[in-house]
Amino acid sequence: MNFSKEIRKSLFLITSSSLDLASHFGIFYRDKNVQIHIHLSSLFLGIPPMNLDGDPPCKFSFKEFDMVSSETLMKCCIAPPTKSSSLDPIPAWLLKDCAEVITPFHTIPVNKSLQTGFVPDLLEEAVITPLIGKNNMERTLVNYRPVSHLGFVSKLIERMAAIHLKNFLSKNNML
Repeated sequence: MNFSKEIRKSLFLITSSSLDLASHFGIFYRDKNVQIHIHLSSLFLGIPPMNLDGDPPCKFSFKEFDMVSSETLMKCCIAPPTKSSSLDPIPAWLLKDCAEVITPFHTIPVNKSLQTGFVPDLLEEAVITPLIGKNNMERTLVNYRPVSHLGFVSKLIERMAAIHLKNFLSKNNML
């Protein structure tokens, strides 16, 4: 990561390089996740696990995603804001301009991920950027939040899953 000297100074961290600063953020976020995990685990102590035998407690069940057509994926491909990630081999604006040609190639991995519930490791990579909560906050680690920037295909999978889930919830009057 390339952090400016101003950010390093404003964090009150004594760092000699951007690598040191990135390391500080990484350790901070890792420790924060561990603390959240411990807290959530403690909330469920003594609660018996759900009995999943027999009929589900809800009369509706979401068992699988429908297959996505190239046309549907293309609409989704052109709709989102044009934001590129450094993980994308081509800029998002170019992908959108070439959506008609490229979308059929994206349809297979998107459908495979939705069918199997598995996203390939390559598509799970993200660029994490620490952002300050509000501009007037003190520039200390606790006031930063990590923001993940996913690649374009990962965003498509995420969007299609969200659309399917929202449609299911709407159809069954659960929203």
